[in-house]
Amino acid sequence: MKKIFYTHLQKGSGNIYKLKHGEHINFIQKDGALTASLLIFSQDDYRDCFSPNRTIQFNNSVTPTIGSVLVSSKNNALLTILEDSQKKHDILLPPCEDGNGVDNEHYLMD
Repeated sequence: MKKIFYTHLQKGSGNIYKLKHGEHINFIQKDGALTASLLIFSQDDYRDCFSPNRTIQFNNSVTPTIGSVLVSSKNNALLTILEDSQKKHDILLPPCEDGNGVDNEHYLMD
């Protein structure tokens, strides 16, 4: 059976989820107009993190939607978007990308 995490996004909050292959996460945000930072790391190599640039190139779009693959800095598929009730996102200024002043080592977990 697939394990599904449900999380309600609250302003100024943060959560960590460790997903295995085939598990799902469902983000719920009821208040609207909330910006969220999404940090994704490979379990096999924590230095291999979500890359907005490679995701844009892979999907040929700055607006991920159903079926979009979120790609890592080493060109590995990290997550696939299965559902999307908001349908309006962009990944132009996410935090986990080399060269934008974010220290990825700060986010590593054991």
